[in-house]
Amino acid sequence: MPYYTMMMSSLLPWKDVSRFVAKLATVLALCAFAMWSFTSDANWTPSLRVSVKGSSPAADGMVFFGTRPEAIKMAPIVLEFARVKPTWNIVVVSTGQHREMMDSVLPIFNIHVHEDLHLMARDQTLASLSAAALMSVTQVLHKYRPKVVLVQGDTTTAMIAGLAAFYQKIPVAHVEAGLRTGFIYSPFPEEMNRRMLGSLASLHFCPTELNADNLHKENVNTTAIFVTGNPVVDALFYTVSRQPTQTTVRLLQSLRLVESSSSSSS
Repeated sequence: MPYYTMMMSSLLPWKDVSRFVAKLATVLALCAFAMWSFTSDANWTPSLRVSVKGSSPAADGMVFFGTRPEAIKMAPIVLEFARVKPTWNIVVVSTGQHREMMDSVLPIFNIHVHEDLHLMARDQTLASLSAAALMSVTQVLHKYRPKVVLVQGDTTTAMIAGLAAFYQKIPVAHVEAGLRTGFIYSPFPEEMNRRMLGSLASLHFCPTELNADNLHKENVNTTAIFVTGNPVVDALFYTVSRQPTQTTVRLLQSLRLVESSSSSSS
């Protein structure tokens, strides 16, 4: 069962989620996505709403990301929400933690960002980024009042979004939960970010049994832990199902991974 399907089956009372099948090959997913992403012919300008003032109808869910890996792994989840529950108000928020790298991902999946917090700044520190993110994310949460907040991985975006949601008593669903090295400074600051999310989150979606065991050792509620796999695999299958651009074809031909049209015709 794909990762996003198992995750949402825990969040939503859907009866048809069992028809999905499991998908593997995480490394191939990253490689394939990189090829399609970086050779895209699309001239794309993100359509983003910057202001977070005022109020909007309450959101059924809110998805946060700010880096390219987060966007890749959350994209299948956003797409599945749109497919299975098209009437639900799922709000996508980008913190802009890694501005240019993340923007290259969104056109691949045709993801619309509802709120862009534009947090990336020159020479920013973890302290300045965290402070700005906490204030901006809090404003977005006040505006949409989501029923659940979904974050991925161990970035500053994920940790701060989880913390802000916790302050407002909004349940947090942590995608790719349970990764641990046992040393708080390696990797830095990711190890502490994910440990904090392990305490803040109400639902934990682990890639492997080992990750789930890490949470069990930390006395996380067993009923809130789900071993689901990694959604980057679903991103792979979505990406390779698309028609490759001419730039991609030329790249593959230059690497001699596919035959050129002239060679195949001779």
